[in-house]
Amino acid sequence: MADKLGPGEKFDTDKLRWDLLPIDCIVDVVKILTFGANKYDDNNWQQLEKGEDRYYAALMRHLSANRQGEKIDSESGLSHLAHAMCNVVFLLWLEKNKTIHTEKAKNSEYIPGNRVPGDLFNYYI
Repeated sequence: MADKLGPGEKFDTDKLRWDLLPIDCIVDVVKILTFGANKYDDNNWQQLEKGEDRYYAALMRHLSANRQGEKIDSESGLSHLAHAMCNVVFLLWLEKNKTIHTEKAKNSEYIPGNRVPGDLFNYYI
């Protein structure tokens, strides 16, 4: 039997702290995703060929524009930093789903030390 809780206690110290996430920033990313879904199709970003390179390039374009003082993307009317965050989410999704550089990995020579455990093609490019 678990310990009894005292008044005002809750066993949640090992749980994710969702209260730390700035939801207003996440809403900005969702606005970017909605803009993209309306322009292309739902989750079309998952199908992009050479996604890692193209999302990295887009990430850097948005960061550069923001750094140069352009805060709002002229096409979408949304924040360049929100676009950048969205591109980082895309890159993370690709990494988690092991779809980064599949064409390069298939055609590359193995380089010792560059192996990623669990990678489908045993390469990290």
